[in-house]
Amino acid sequence: MLQLEVGKIFPIEKYRNIGEKTFAILNENFFDTLLSIGDPSKKEIQAFNRGKLTIHLFVIKHVAFIIFDIKGLFTFDFTIDINKIKDELAIDQWLNSPANSTSLYLVNADTGILLGLRVLGLPISFAEKIRDVCVVRLEKDEFEAIQKEVHATISTDEMIKKSIMSFTFKY
Repeated sequence: MLQLEVGKIFPIEKYRNIGEKTFAILNENFFDTLLSIGDPSKKEIQAFNRGKLTIHLFVIKHVAFIIFDIKGLFTFDFTIDINKIKDELAIDQWLNSPANSTSLYLVNADTGILLGLRVLGLPISFAEKIRDVCVVRLEKDEFEAIQKEVHATISTDEMIKKSIMSFTFKY
């Protein structure tokens, strides 16, 4: 079982000291999100942990882009590629799981220290829509090409405006 403690080194070594990145960590039921940024301010850490946060789902060519918008401070996006799950039975379990909770981890990109942790319960319809998009499994090269094209041609603000679903957490 994963033990997490704010102020301590993030326990999964491969996700420490990786530079500034945001990505999904797929688990057997859904996904968690790791936001690795260099030296965030106290204000950013507080907003991450307790600020108003909106999640958006932008879909293009069967690729789900999840965008988190922490009002007034920063937005970050990532994709979910279920092909990273190697076992077909595990993929089937993931696609059919009723789970709708996701954890967000804020990690200092330079030190690997966990600075923030937030657990969110997404509306069931939102979680189901993410899974519906992920049912269409693309080849790795095709998935990466779409991801690169979107990041080169569509801004995060534009993705938010064109989102098919959004939900705001006010706590």
